[in-house]
Amino acid sequence: MNLKAHIKNLMPAIRLETKIIGLFALIFCFFFYFTDGTVYVFDNNETFSSLWHAYNFLNIDFNKHYGLADETFSTLVESHSFVHTHQGNFPRLFAFLLYFLGFTKANEQILLTFFIAGIPSFFCLYKVLLSTSNSKFFSVIGIIFLFTNFILFFQWLFVTYRIWYFYFIFTSFYFLINFENKFYKLLIFMNLFFLFYFELIFAIFLSIALTIFLFISENFKIKKIISNYYFLLFAPILSIFVLLLQLYFLYGYDNLIKDITYTFTSRNFSTDSIERIIEFYSSNNIVFWHNFKVFDSPGFFSLFFYNDIKYYGFFIVALLLYSISIPLFKNGANTLLSKTISYDSFYSYINRFVFLFSNKTIFFIATFILIFINNYFIFNFISFENNLTIFEKASKPFFSICLFLYFYIFFTKRNYILLAYHTFFTICSFILYLLRDNFQFDSIFYHYDNFQNYDFFAILINIFFIIITLDIKFIKNDLNVKGIFNFIISFFLAYLFIFYFSPGYLWSGYESRAAPLLIFLKLFIYSFSFYYLFLYLRDVFVSRVIIHKYLSISFLTSVLFYWFYLQFISISIYGLNNYTFLQKIESKLFYQASFLTNIYPASVSFITKGWAFQDDNLIDSKIKQYDDKLYLSIDDKYLWFADSENDIYKKPDYILCYSKKVNNCNNFVLLDDKYSNFIKLKDYKKMSNGDYIWLLIKPDYNSNFGGLIYE
Repeated sequence: MNLKAHIKNLMPAIRLETKIIGLFALIFCFFFYFTDGTVYVFDNNETFSSLWHAYNFLNIDFNKHYGLADETFSTLVESHSFVHTHQGNFPRLFAFLLYFLGFTKANEQILLTFFIAGIPSFFCLYKVLLSTSNSKFFSVIGIIFLFTNFILFFQWLFVTYRIWYFYFIFTSFYFLINFENKFYKLLIFMNLFFLFYFELIFAIFLSIALTIFLFISENFKIKKIISNYYFLLFAPILSIFVLLLQLYFLYGYDNLIKDITYTFTSRNFSTDSIERIIEFYSSNNIVFWHNFKVFDSPGFFSLFFYNDIKYYGFFIVALLLYSISIPLFKNGANTLLSKTISYDSFYSYINRFVFLFSNKTIFFIATFILIFINNYFIFNFISFENNLTIFEKASKPFFSICLFLYFYIFFTKRNYILLAYHTFFTICSFILYLLRDNFQFDSIFYHYDNFQNYDFFAILINIFFIIITLDIKFIKNDLNVKGIFNFIISFFLAYLFIFYFSPGYLWSGYESRAAPLLIFLKLFIYSFSFYYLFLYLRDVFVSRVIIHKYLSISFLTSVLFYWFYLQFISISIYGLNNYTFLQKIESKLFYQASFLTNIYPASVSFITKGWAFQDDNLIDSKIKQYDDKLYLSIDDKYLWFADSENDIYKKPDYILCYSKKVNNCNNFVLLDDKYSNFIKLKDYKKMSNGDYIWLLIKPDYNSNFGGLIYE
């Protein structure tokens, strides 16, 4: 048997999940190779932060940090230790293990963490989806939706800290589902121990979801649950005990109580004791982010849909809602409408003119042309500029709107229930579109003309395709809706608890940064929606009506095109590596250099092996004059060095500014021409419009520039 035949015979034996995971691993490796392992979108500074914690754990006296996260970004021993006390140190301990084994570079740790934690997570994800839904088709849709979601999932796979959300959620559920196996009992016990030695809010969220799912699965048989699962309670208890013991030895019982109280109240409630809180953390060398609750957090609805509308737009959200309504309406209306919709003689009349499409080649060519025209109208030609009249706005998508109106009238003229149902959704769509600006969502796609107003037309197209498929009978499916609902309700109730328990932390720590948490709940919701959508399109395609074949293919390609174009736009906006300056400072010129930055400085300081600290208000800083010397006035709240009074920190070798949407480095005071005598623009990168993406400044302290002054 030749090699080709052997491979052909082997392929069916390879499990579907192996093929999918293998494909995803190849895609991950492609991005890893293309970016040299430095996909830097959100929070990849956490990778470098974990490396710092590993370095500090290995090189700094244990009595200075007691095994907690040492956030002192400096190789100077006297600078240590500023300690992060608000959670355990698990992901950093894993990074320490890799560091101890000799993997001391960020890209090495990213690659190893993906294969050690990421690949098993994908395996468990597929198994959980399959056992939940009893459908390979549903499982494949779910895993593809998650993996191709660039902002809300894929880019997190390159962050050695954030990837553990993915790992803990789906391995824990997989171990719980297979709890009868003694090996999985041990694994879930370990999971729960390390989970509660991780972020505590996330640990509470996942443990509640697991508990609710367990009660539902066991039909609320409390005695059985207690007798079989009671020992799992010892895992979080032991984990929290270890953390409390570390904190007790670090700063004593009284400070422990203050730390817990101050952290929770400052994150979730308005407080008039901000100065006292800041003084407590500063005097005890405790890391504290100044995320005070000084504004009202978004409401539950806004928070729940924040990332969907921002990163998907209304089209995908509308598609979700309409697709979910397919099985709900179809199953409920089939009895009432089973005899009201039937094929008309008009279809026979139509088919006389399309008999040529029975030829597969002609059908393929014609379908391709129609698909191209359809997508052209949807994504390129439509425009709703404010200066156009209503007639002009409607005339541009004339072809597709005529199709929409025709089928809307044709399929509803004899069916008042159907007419009322879809008229309601149409009106809702118009209202949703007209009120879109009132949601106060800064959708990234509204900054791009090609996507600014297409949501409206996409909603119409969505309703249009739902309507024309209502006369197609469902092909029987084996989807376990109850199993999917059990997961949705478990995640939703857990999220609801966290929302009311700690809304401020939930907003600042997760949603505003698009960190992965809600995406795993929405995975089941979107997968359920897309499953029925594709099931409908499959049924439409096997219809004997040729126009249905075209419309099903056209709509499917439109949806896929839109989704992957969203990912392309996301990459275009956020980039694969925003921090290209990291490659610049890897040279020997910057070895052991010191930095003041307006970003989290872990990456800069670790690469240079120097020290660095952050002033997040750097761009708004001012020049002050004292005793014939000029000083840059900065905020020192994140000067996390035990010897912060040392004057060495007032004269960093470099000042690094990174542009953000709100504050642009073009406005940085040191770029004013009148200060050019004591600064040198060492390096920079600009956008096409001339705005700085980042710039690197080298101050000249031999001039009349005295350095930094803390205010």
